[in-house]
This record gives sequence, C-alpha cells and structure tokens, in this order.
Amino acid sequence: MSANKITGRIPSGFGRLTHLGILDLSSNHLEGEIPKEIGKKVSLNNLSLENNQLSGRLPVQIGMLSKLQRLDLSNNLLSGPVPEQIGNCVELIYLNLKRNSFSENIPFQIGNLVHLQILLDLSENNITGEIPSQLGHLTSLEKLNLSHNKLSGLIPSSFDEMVSLRYIDISFNELEGPLPNNKAFQSASMEALKNNKDLCGNKEGLTSCVSSPTRNGNKMVILISTLLSLLGATFLIYTLLELLTILIIEKPETQRLLVKNKF
Repeated sequence: MSANKITGRIPSGFGRLTHLGILDLSSNHLEGEIPKEIGKKVSLNNLSLENNQLSGRLPVQIGMLSKLQRLDLSNNLLSGPVPEQIGNCVELIYLNLKRNSFSENIPFQIGNLVHLQILLDLSENNITGEIPSQLGHLTSLEKLNLSHNKLSGLIPSSFDEMVSLRYIDISFNELEGPLPNNKAFQSASMEALKNNKDLCGNKEGLTSCVSSPTRNGNKMVILISTLLSLLGATFLIYTLLELLTILIIEKPETQRLLVKNKF
C-alpha cells in the first residue's frame, strides 16, 4: 500500500491483524500518531512507514515486535526520545529513524540489536549526549549514520571492535577526540567527519591527537595524582619517624645533662 496517496491516520484496528508479516504504508500522506496497538502485530517482520507526516512519540509497544527485522520510520515528524524498548527487537537487521525530531540520548539498549547488519541511521534528528559504548557491540553492522545531531564527547573506544563497518557519517555534531582504530573511520571522507568540535587523528584534514583529548587522558591524570599523593604520604611518614627517632635518642642525654647540672 505504499505510494498510494493514502491520507488520514493509521487505524488502531490494524492491531487485530496479528498474523500480518509485512506492513508497508510508506510514501503516503498519513498523519497523527503511530497507534500503540502496533505492538499486537507479533508476527510482523517488516514495518515501513517512511515518507509520511506521522507525529508524536514512537510508542513503547514497538518493543513487543520481537520478530521485526526491518523498521523504517524515516522522513516523518516523530518526536521525543527513542524508546529504550526498541532494544527488545533483537531480530532487527535494518533500523532507519532518519529525518525526524527525536531528542534526548541514544538509548544504550540499541546495543542489544546484535543482528543489525544493513543499516543503523539516526541522522537529522535532535539527539543529544554521548554515544553509548554499547553500540560497539554491533559487530555485524555495515553502515552507521549519526550525522546532523547534537552528539558530544568522545567516540567510544568500543567502536574499534565494529569490524564489519564499511560506511560511517558522524558529521555535524559536537564530537571530539581521536577516531576509532577502525577501517571505516580511518578511511572516511572529511565530508563524513566535518563540523564537529575537535576530532583528531592521523588523517589528512584532522589535527594530531598529541595535544588533544584522549580516551586515556583522565585515567593518566588520576594515576599521576595517586602516585604523587602516595609519595607525599610516604615522605611525611618518613620525616615523622626521623623526628621521633631523634627525640628518643636525645631525651636520655638531656636528662643526664640536667642531673649533672644539679650537682
């Protein structure tokens, strides 16, 4: 039923079609919210609602679609956080939420979608915060697009393990620090990296990481501070012991002198 100029809302009655395997209403003129009854379609493996004017929040009942393999909600007006329950759709191989108005953090539960292979696209939203390290568990993922958001902080070192990545785009964010030691990142074009806060690496167009933030920078500062504290404490104890030793040695001598002076 895609590209048929269908208007209006998605009827909640669709939820009664429990044996439905594919629901493709893409490229129509649908509006309003995605009904929570969508979670009753437990046999659904393909949900394509892209290129409509759907709005409101993505219902948490989406997490009930445990057999879902393909979810495309791109090019809509959806808002609010991406529900953490999406991490229950463990059979997903394709997830596209591009060009909506999703906000808040990327739910770390997306890291549970270990079968994601073809695409994870969260680009052109209003997503904030740091990239969760759990995304590094997606070792089968080939294409990752997080561009045009408000993501900040370092790219997790766990991304080094994403050995299947072939394409990435993290442009137009507020990311900083070194690129992961990963072929997709190391071979990425500057177009896919541009307009960030302070990315660095051994790559033409990026500054060297020598004077830039590193993943181990904070750990090194803590280690040095701890060592200095231990050295200071050791020196203080040694000094006190020396003083105590001197006092113990000198006290009898002082007493002998006092006795001698009396006579």
